[in-house]
Amino acid sequence: MRRVLLALPLTLALIAGISGAEAAVKPGAICTKAGQVAVSGGFKFTCVKSGKKLIWNKGSALPRPTSAPTSAPTSAPTSAPTSAPTSAPTSAPAPSPSPSPTATPAVFEWVDVCAADPEVPSEWKATQDFLLQNRQCATPFRYERLVVTKDFPLVDLTPRADLLPINTCKIEQFNSYPILGFPNPYNAQAVRDFEARRHPGPNTKYQVVAIETPDAVASSTPAKDYAKYFDFIKEWTKNNSDNGSSVEVRVPDRYFKISRNLSSYEGINLHGKPVAGGYQFFVDAIAAADPQVDFTGTDMVIIVVPPTTPESLLGSQPWGGPVRSNEGVLNRFFTSAPNNLSGTWHVNHSILTPTMWLHEMHHGSLDLGDHPDRMGLWGMMSGGARTDLLGWDKYLSGFFSDNQVRCVSPNITSTHYLTPSVAKGAVEKLVVIPLSKTKVIVVESMRRGGYNYKLAKNLQGALVYTVDLTQTEHGEGQYVQPPTRGLYSVNFGDAPLKNGEFVVVEGVRISVTNSGDFGDIVKVEKVTS
Repeated sequence: MRRVLLALPLTLALIAGISGAEAAVKPGAICTKAGQVAVSGGFKFTCVKSGKKLIWNKGSALPRPTSAPTSAPTSAPTSAPTSAPTSAPTSAPAPSPSPSPTATPAVFEWVDVCAADPEVPSEWKATQDFLLQNRQCATPFRYERLVVTKDFPLVDLTPRADLLPINTCKIEQFNSYPILGFPNPYNAQAVRDFEARRHPGPNTKYQVVAIETPDAVASSTPAKDYAKYFDFIKEWTKNNSDNGSSVEVRVPDRYFKISRNLSSYEGINLHGKPVAGGYQFFVDAIAAADPQVDFTGTDMVIIVVPPTTPESLLGSQPWGGPVRSNEGVLNRFFTSAPNNLSGTWHVNHSILTPTMWLHEMHHGSLDLGDHPDRMGLWGMMSGGARTDLLGWDKYLSGFFSDNQVRCVSPNITSTHYLTPSVAKGAVEKLVVIPLSKTKVIVVESMRRGGYNYKLAKNLQGALVYTVDLTQTEHGEGQYVQPPTRGLYSVNFGDAPLKNGEFVVVEGVRISVTNSGDFGDIVKVEKVTS
C-alpha cells in the first residue's frame, strides 16, 4: 500500500458539485447558478440574479424548532451622577450605548425522516400538509446539495491497482426478479435487454400521455397540472447522475379523450398487478394519443388523468405494456393516480409523492424489488421511499460508473476512503466485497444531504448491507448488516457504522477507522474466529 495524504478541499474542488470554495459564503459574492443553495454559518443563502450578475442573497437564518429565542440582555437605567460645581463647568461627552449582542442562529437538526420540512418548496406544501394531516410520511420534496470540504490525517489507502477486477464484483443476474445483478458481459442479448430496462436512468426519455374520460374531465393542461412531478423527475435524475445526463420528459399540450369511463376498465381502480381488463385501458390510451404524439425513442410512458378526478377511479400502476404505437412497441409504463387532495385519504394516495413515483417506475422497468423488511428506511425501494436509492441500485441503474466502485478482496486487509454517496461528483462512493458469484457486501457513506437531507445525526455513518441474488421472494435480496453494538431503532435507521465501530459478515470484518463530514475511512480484513 502507498501512504496518501488526503486533502479533500483540493481534491474534490475539481469535482463538479463538491467545491471547497463554497465553504464560506458572503452576501453579494459571485455565485454560478441561479437557484443554487448554500449553507454557511447557520444561514441559508440562495444564488439570485442582480442585474447581469449572479450573487448570493442576504441569507436567512436556519431555524431549530426546539430552541427558544434568546432575547438580548437590557441594562437597568441608572441615574446620572451629580458632579461638584467647578469654576468652569464643562459637560462630559455622553457615553456611547453598548450594542446588544446578536444571538447566533441555530442549525436546524432533523429527528425524523418523515417530519415536516420547514423549507418545503411552495408547490409541494399542500401535498406535505395533506400527508401529515393523514399521519403519513412527508418524504423528500427537494434537493440539498452536500458540499464536502474537510480533510483528515495521513491515511494508508489501498491503491486501485491492488483492487480486484471490477467484473468480479458485478454479480451476474440469473433470475427474473428482483433485478439486483448485472448481465453476463459475454451475452450480447442479455446486455441489450439489461440496457433497455435500465430506467429510470441518466438518459431516460419519458413520454407523458394525458387522458380524459367522461368521468375524468380536464379543465387545464397536463403541464400545469403535473409540472412539479415532471420537474422533480428531471432534477432528481440530473442530481444523481454523476457522469452526465440527457433525461427528457416530453409533455403534450392537452389531454387526449377516450369515450369510455375510467370506471369501466376492470382492475385499474387500485394499485396492483396486471389484469386483462385493465390492459385495454393502456391500448385505448395509446390509440388516443398516437395521432398527435411521436413515440420515437420513448423509454417509458407516463399516463396521467386530470387531478380533479375522484381518487377511487384510478390507482398508480407500474405495468401496461407491451402496446403498439405508430413508432413501435411500448413496453414500459407508469400510471399515476389523480393525486386529488380535495377529498379524504384513499389508499391510492399512497403513491402521492414524487419519490414514490420513481419507486413505481423502477418496478415497471429495472425492477429492483421491495425491501422494507430487510432494509428498513434505507433506499427508495424500501418502505415509503423515505430515502434515496441505495448506492448499489444507483450503480445498477447507471448513475454510478465502474470507476466509482472499489472492488475489494475479502481475503486481504485493505483501507478505503468513501465520499458520501449523496455528494455530487464522479468520485469513489462504494466498497464492494464479493463473497461468491451471487453475493456481495456493499459499503457506502451515508450523510445528510441530497435527497437524504432529513437524516438525523445518529443515522449517519457507513452503511453495510449485502446483496444476494439467490433470494428471489418478494422483499428479499438486500439485507442491512447491523454493527456489533446492535440496533436501537425498528427501521434500521442507526445501522450505519460510526467511528470505531465494526461488523463481521461471513468472516469479513468491516470497520470505520475515521469518520467526519468528509465521509468515512473503511478498513476491510479477514477474521478467522
